[in-house]
Amino acid sequence: ITIPTGVTILVASLIITEGQSVTIQAAGTGLLVFQTPIGHATISVAGGGAHRIAAPIRLDDHLDIIAPVQSGNLTFGNGISQNLVTPWNITMGGGGIVRFNSAVANTFAGSFTVLAGELRLSNTGGAAAVSNLLVIGNNSGDAEEARVRILSNNNLADTVDVTVLSDGALSLII
Repeated sequence: ITIPTGVTILVASLIITEGQSVTIQAAGTGLLVFQTPIGHATISVAGGGAHRIAAPIRLDDHLDIIAPVQSGNLTFGNGISQNLVTPWNITMGGGGIVRFNSAVANTFAGSFTVLAGELRLSNTGGAAAVSNLLVIGNNSGDAEEARVRILSNNNLADTVDVTVLSDGALSLII
């Protein structure tokens, strides 16, 4: 799926149920914006495969990423920014794998919380994957139920505060 240049797509809930791999990309200035009038915007992966969102993303609301264990994986291949008013948060759950693999930094100013599953940070060229607050776990799951693996240099901005709770784990694999 390609978002044409000059086109902004507003999404409250994106559900990928395809068993084959799905890629959402943008041409030129195409943009994917997560926004909802109530609650949180969501990305949910329910099908197998290696899914990739390579389009730039802007948060106009909090975003929940749900990737169940059997769902394959989801990779973000471009930066995530936010509107200029409110720092929006991202929460990840479901037990599956989510990966940031981009040469563009994520600049949203809210927190990134991993409740379950594995977040793999492999941005390149010094582009920070997390720029503010990273919380791993919520003190209510099994040991290492929430995991973050740093797979390349400079994926946490110098100003990031990291909190690892009892059911969380942080690994540096460079």
